[in-house]
Amino acid sequence: MTLLLALSGCVLIDDELEDIQEQFEGLTNPLVVQSAFLGVVPPDSDEIDLTGTDFDKGAGITVFLADAASVDEMEEAPISDADVQIRIGDTPVVYLTEEDDGAYKATADDGLTYTGNDQAVLTAVIGDSTSSVEVRLPPAPPYTVPELGVTGEPLPIDLAGTNYQQVSAVVIDSSGTVTWSNQPEGIQEWYEFANAEDAGGSFEIPGSAFPKDDVYAIGVAGLTRAEDADIDNANTALSSMLAGKLKFQPYLTQP
Repeated sequence: MTLLLALSGCVLIDDELEDIQEQFEGLTNPLVVQSAFLGVVPPDSDEIDLTGTDFDKGAGITVFLADAASVDEMEEAPISDADVQIRIGDTPVVYLTEEDDGAYKATADDGLTYTGNDQAVLTAVIGDSTSSVEVRLPPAPPYTVPELGVTGEPLPIDLAGTNYQQVSAVVIDSSGTVTWSNQPEGIQEWYEFANAEDAGGSFEIPGSAFPKDDVYAIGVAGLTRAEDADIDNANTALSSMLAGKLKFQPYLTQP
């Protein structure tokens, strides 16, 4: 019995050491992956037309890859010529195209789909090394906006009681022009956005988003973030994958 207890204790210690080693490797790995995957609920209002905007495809993903040991190095060391792909649930793999140095993208035109509650698995092959990030795709948030508002006045959005880590929002006027958005640009801004504290609850769209009397399309997505345990062979402190589905609603402003 004493021997069995001793052996059991050794197994537990070995498991703890392995966990510590994996955590250390995750923190020191130089590969940084920042990714944002957004779906779009087809608008159910005739007052909203997303044609010609960045949101008329129904789904889009952007992935940034960098070889960096700190936040300050992210934008200085993009990784090009990687093989980047994503699989949603049991659907076929979709390959991303590098549009800028270290920035890879795909949309519904490439076969990308967004189905709430499916598992999304992002894979990046760089040379002979393979890295992956997984996240469960959340559904669109249950929010509402009033039909009528005041031009130039801020608009509160209530997401109280939801479990989102971040919120992505955009306002588009009737001509298709984006008048306001909180979506970041570049790998460092996405890192800061993904790691912002208390960013998943209620928030306020500024009055500057409604500069004239018009019918605006307000899109809001509640985002979930990949857990450290779902990031393999990449820096767990600097990497993240966000996913969410935009729901658009009309908002008429008057004086």
